[in-house]
Amino acid sequence: MIKNYYLLLVACCLFPLASFANSDRAFASSTRCQEIRRSRRIAILEGLDDRNLAILEARYCGRPHSPQTQSSTCSDLTIMAGLARIAPGDNVLAQMVASEEQILCSQYASNRRSGIWQYANGQVVKSGSLWHYPNGQYARTGRDWRYPNGEYASFGLVWKYPNGVNAKFGSNWYKPNGDRVDRDILISWGCTYVSRYDCDRLLMGMNSRNSDQFYVALLELAWQAHQSQR
Repeated sequence: MIKNYYLLLVACCLFPLASFANSDRAFASSTRCQEIRRSRRIAILEGLDDRNLAILEARYCGRPHSPQTQSSTCSDLTIMAGLARIAPGDNVLAQMVASEEQILCSQYASNRRSGIWQYANGQVVKSGSLWHYPNGQYARTGRDWRYPNGEYASFGLVWKYPNGVNAKFGSNWYKPNGDRVDRDILISWGCTYVSRYDCDRLLMGMNSRNSDQFYVALLELAWQAHQSQR
């Protein structure tokens, strides 16, 4: 009887300790998640390789939003980030757009914004239905997308590389040097000349149900491959 009493007493003492331990582990994991996300945003802003931080984020923060479940706002920012990376010139501008994409498309932001939405340099990201790059240029007018220098990336059914060469005209695809090529061959050619990480990242972008996001991911893949051969 006494032995059973002591066993019951030990169990009663250990149960709350175990609960507190589980609670502490959950809190520690949540805190670590936020630390990793802050560090990854800094890495992106500084133009550093954030691949290992991305792995840690997936481990501690759970699965990110898949392309199929992205909101239209997240998809628009993803397209803008891709166009900013493709365009030659200002890397800081591209990093600012990529940072906003990372923050807004994360589970942390949950696609909610309060107050005036601005880039780190103070430029408005979106006013009404109009998107802007950090240099003040429109990113989208109607259905058509633009590069940060104001040149059209898409006009109707036509998509263009930064050098003015058609990337897509109707159902036809082209390399940045103007050679017409089958779409799947263009993807294979692109992945041959970019890093495995960039190939995987851009192929994931092509899984989107948003056709514009697919086109920009393929443009970025082909343009990176073209640049690597120069």
